[in-house]
Amino acid sequence: MTKNTGKPYEELTEIVFARLLEQDNVCAKVERDVVLAGRSTKHQIDVTFEFLAGSVRYRTIVQCKDWGSAVKQEQVLAFHSVLADIPGQPRGVMVSRSGFQAGAKQVAEHHGIQLYELRHPQDEDWAGLVRVVEIEVVMAVPHFTDVRLIPDDAMARAELTRLGMSGVQIRFGGHPSQAPLARADGTACDVNTILNSLVPVGGLGPVRVRHDFPGVVFATVPGAPIKMPVVAVEATITVSETVEVISSRLDHLVAYCFRDVFAGSSRFLSAEGREVQGGGTIHEADES
Repeated sequence: MTKNTGKPYEELTEIVFARLLEQDNVCAKVERDVVLAGRSTKHQIDVTFEFLAGSVRYRTIVQCKDWGSAVKQEQVLAFHSVLADIPGQPRGVMVSRSGFQAGAKQVAEHHGIQLYELRHPQDEDWAGLVRVVEIEVVMAVPHFTDVRLIPDDAMARAELTRLGMSGVQIRFGGHPSQAPLARADGTACDVNTILNSLVPVGGLGPVRVRHDFPGVVFATVPGAPIKMPVVAVEATITVSETVEVISSRLDHLVAYCFRDVFAGSSRFLSAEGREVQGGGTIHEADES
C-alpha cells in the first residue's frame, strides 16, 4: 500500500489557488513547500501566496489536510500557533479533503482562519444545478405515394390526335424528385420541393394533396414521342415520426469541488484546477 505523503494534494491546492487568483485578476506569488522563519522557530508551509495592494504586502498561509477523516479542533489550534509565530500577521487558510469537525469550525471562525474543502464532487453538491441535459429530438419524415400528374385535357387531346394516339395514362411511382417535368421555357420543375411544401403540419396522415401549377408544365412520357402538358400534381403523404433523446452529462467536466465552509458556497473545478464555467456557484441555505 502506497503511503499518502500529502504532496499531490498540496500540489493540487497550489494550482487551485493560482488559478482562482489569476481568474480574479490578482497578481500574486504562489509557492509550495517553503520554510518560513518564525519568531521562535522555522515552519514548513504547504502553500503560501502573497501580493501587494495599496503598497501593503499581504501574505496568506495555507495548510493542507489530505486525510480520510475530518480535521479536529486541535489541528486548527496548532495551525493558529504557527500563524501567531510568523511576523507580518499572515492570513490563515486550511484546506481539507474530508471536512472539519464542529469544534474545528468554531476555533477557526474565532481566530479568523478560513476553511475550505477540496475534494471530488458528491451527489449533494449538484442539488439545484443542472447535471444532465436531455434534448428530445422529434424527426418527421414524409413519404409520398401514388404520385399522379394531372394533364391539361384539351392540350393533351390535341397532342394525342396529332400523334394518332388514342390515349395515355401518366402515373409516377418512383421518388418525386425523379418526375421528368419542365416548364415551357425548358427549366426543370422540382416536384420533390413542391410536395415537401404540402406536408401537413402536426399530422401524420395519410392525406391526399394537390398542387396546381401556375402555368402549364410538360412531362416527358418514357418511350413515347410526346410531352404531356400537366396542370397539377397529386400525391398521398404519410409522415412517420421517430423520437430520439440525446443525453449529455455535465459532471464529467468536473473533477473537484472547492467549498467555502463558512460562506456555504462551492465552485466546480476541472482536473487542471480551473473553474468550470456554467457549473455555477452553489449557495447553501442558512442552517440557522
